[in-house]
Amino acid sequence: MKLIRESLYDTLGFTENGDPVKDMGIGVDKLIKDWLLSHGIHEHQYRLTKEKFIIGDDTINLTSMAVEKFPEYIQFAHINGGFHCPMRGMTSLRGCPRLVQGSFFCSGNSLKNSGLIGGPQQVTGDYGASFCGLESLEGIAFKIEEDVYINDNNLHSLEFIPKEIGSLYIISNPIKTLEFFPDVIKGDLHYTASEILNYKSILKRCKVLGELRTYN
Repeated sequence: MKLIRESLYDTLGFTENGDPVKDMGIGVDKLIKDWLLSHGIHEHQYRLTKEKFIIGDDTINLTSMAVEKFPEYIQFAHINGGFHCPMRGMTSLRGCPRLVQGSFFCSGNSLKNSGLIGGPQQVTGDYGASFCGLESLEGIAFKIEEDVYINDNNLHSLEFIPKEIGSLYIISNPIKTLEFFPDVIKGDLHYTASEILNYKSILKRCKVLGELRTYN
C-alpha cells in the first residue's frame, strides 16, 4: 500500500505535506495566472497577495479582452500605472482595482444597469467612461486628479462626481440640474449648451479655471 501511495505522489507531483490542489496546478493561483496570461498580462507585470488580490506593477491594458465581466477569482487591487478596459462589452466593473496610479478608461462598455459600481475609488490620472449608457455616476472614484470624460451617456445630473477635478467632458448628456456640479474644475469644461447649461449658470455654480467650450 505504501509503495502505491508513493508511486501516486511521484506521478502526480504531490508533496508529502502539501496541498494536492496546488500541487496538481489547479488552484486559484493557477486560475488567476492562466486568465491573466490569456489576456496578455505576464507574471512580471503583477504580484498576487496572500488574499489573491492582484497588484499591477505597470499599466494593465485589457483592450483585447472580450468578456462581460471578470471571473469571480479576478480582483485587481492596486495598479502602479493605468488600467484600460474600453469597448469590450463589459456589463460590470466588479473586479477592477481600488487604486489606479495612472489613468482609468472603461469607455464604450454596456454599464447602463450596473453603472460605475465596482470601479476604482482613487485615480491619479484621467477617468474615462464615455459611451457607456450611464444614467448615474454612482460608483465613480471619489478622487480623480486629472480629467473626467463622461460624454455621450444619459446623465441627468452629476451626482457623485468629485468636488474638484481637472477638465470635464460632458458633451451629449441631458443634464437637468447644476446642483451636483464640481465646486472646482481646474481645466476646461466641454459641454452641450442648453437652457440649464449656459455660461452664466455654470459660472454661478462652479469655479472653472480654464475655458468653457460649447458643442452642438
